[in-house]
Amino acid sequence: MTIVPLTSAKGKEAGWYNTETKVYSSERRPEHYMRMYQGFGISEDILEQLVSLGAEHVCLIYTGKKHKYHYTCELSQFLKSDKTYMNTEGGIKDPQKFVSTRDMKEEVII
Repeated sequence: MTIVPLTSAKGKEAGWYNTETKVYSSERRPEHYMRMYQGFGISEDILEQLVSLGAEHVCLIYTGKKHKYHYTCELSQFLKSDKTYMNTEGGIKDPQKFVSTRDMKEEVII
């Protein structure tokens, strides 16, 4: 098994990719939840890296105020999403695509 760390255009570690399971995993906190889309986003530069690596699935590990969750879906859901946002935090343009948590499998883990 090989774990590949992925770094965003902003130079931050965005998550990690498991080459055996073909799953991209990333941690999320309440401030990462986009209310207007009722879900979470992934930077387009990370999505491009995942496509080139052959990723198939996404697992977002969300630590909420009371519980910890796994939100999982197919990578294709993010690639096909028309829910977009241009994050300009830190003066760097970071286009993102979003998927609603309603369209993901939710599992309470703690």
